[in-house]
Amino acid sequence: MKNKFKLNPLKVMVDPRGFMKIRQAKSKIAVLLLAWIVGIVLVFAKSYALGLGNQFSPLVIIVTAVILGIPIGYFVFYITAFFLYLTGKIFRGIGSFSDLLYAFVWSRVPELFQLIAWIGIIALYKYRAFTPFYIFGQNISILAYLLLIAQVVFTVWKSIILFHTVGEVQGYSAWVAIWNVLLTFAILFCIDYLFNLIFISNFKLKAVATIISFL
Repeated sequence: MKNKFKLNPLKVMVDPRGFMKIRQAKSKIAVLLLAWIVGIVLVFAKSYALGLGNQFSPLVIIVTAVILGIPIGYFVFYITAFFLYLTGKIFRGIGSFSDLLYAFVWSRVPELFQLIAWIGIIALYKYRAFTPFYIFGQNISILAYLLLIAQVVFTVWKSIILFHTVGEVQGYSAWVAIWNVLLTFAILFCIDYLFNLIFISNFKLKAVATIISFL
């Protein structure tokens, strides 16, 4: 009788390196689901940071996030994996593009909890959920504080996971992986900045550009 192994995605949050050694960790279904979650969280985060709640109703932002979540998530996964692979060569990393793709994908598991926190924020503030000036201009409840703190905590957590997953597939320590990741994020930041500079400044597509911007 064959022993069926059930993959537990949450294990990556406590043992990133051990998780990446599991053969079943390369799952296309996991990539699809996490891409959707990452895409939705990204649209919510950008909408909040840029105060798009002043221009659009929460329903428009939510529907946009749900519809575009998967393509946005996949775009983030592949472009990040590409630069992780490229910059990793500087540090003599041994991971393949596929290895780096899954290293990044699994580091996004904490975004599930960020999505739950976003649902809480939307339920709490309703049509003002994506207007930061309104939220911070009011007496913030303890629940709101906890939800916002959760966003920060899980952002840091997924970064720590990424250092270890990248280090595992690249064959070096998390300390070296930090530089691999930071260099990648620096490149992505520059791309994002140029994207906004060109399309927002010259063509005045701020509302569209910011909602699909990947950083």
